[in-house]
Amino acid sequence: MKSNLKVEPVSLYKTPKYPTKEAVRANPLILNALPQRWRAMPALCVAVSLTLSTGLFGCSKDIREDEDDDDDLRVSVPFFAHGEGRGSYGCVMVAPAVYLSEEEALQIIKEEAEAKGVVFDDTRTIRGARFPATNIFPGDDEYETWNGSLELDGYDSDLKIGFEYVSENDVMDWVKETDVWCSVSDYDMKGTAERLSKVVKNTAVFYDPGTDFEALNVDWEADSETIDRYFEQYESEQKERMLEDLRAQVRDFLDWLAAEDII
Repeated sequence: MKSNLKVEPVSLYKTPKYPTKEAVRANPLILNALPQRWRAMPALCVAVSLTLSTGLFGCSKDIREDEDDDDDLRVSVPFFAHGEGRGSYGCVMVAPAVYLSEEEALQIIKEEAEAKGVVFDDTRTIRGARFPATNIFPGDDEYETWNGSLELDGYDSDLKIGFEYVSENDVMDWVKETDVWCSVSDYDMKGTAERLSKVVKNTAVFYDPGTDFEALNVDWEADSETIDRYFEQYESEQKERMLEDLRAQVRDFLDWLAAEDII
């Protein structure tokens, strides 16, 4: 079919919003932004590379919004669960809540790591828009996120691996704004840590293992001095168990590092 259309050169056009061939050649690291589902298909990755080499490469999506661009290692560390990771406050509580202090937890984590050659002596700040906001009142099941920066509790600059320990204080610091109020508050360190582990790279996320309230078996008819001694023993036994659960979290992480040939 004949046409009377006249082909003319374009004199003015908008700058494309996708990376141009020249931009990719100037910054090959753009290739690292391939979607995760593509990375699981080696043939597709090869095809993309060939497309670049022939000058036909068009665009890619940056999926590393929470990470620095200069990291060589980029891994999602699995979440290792040991302990229920919950604690409560409120008028119905008959036993004091037991939590590990951050000092106690960091000492255990660093001791276990150093025994395997991982030295968490440095610090690193990560930024993102999907850090988990927390709910502390029963019945509030709507999860939200917060945007900002998070200074990790430890970082090994040689391995480019860090860690964050989710404590009772973190759960309180990250609590979302809400109109809900209740006389009982519930701290979910495990759930918060698991959500955090899904949005950070090169970072192990540990958590306070929480109190085992089923271990509470006190004779409430005893005198107050006997009850006080029982609670002291209860707290001591709980902390001993919690420290062992935390050690198990760290050891699982170190075993994973070894299996991945990172250490």
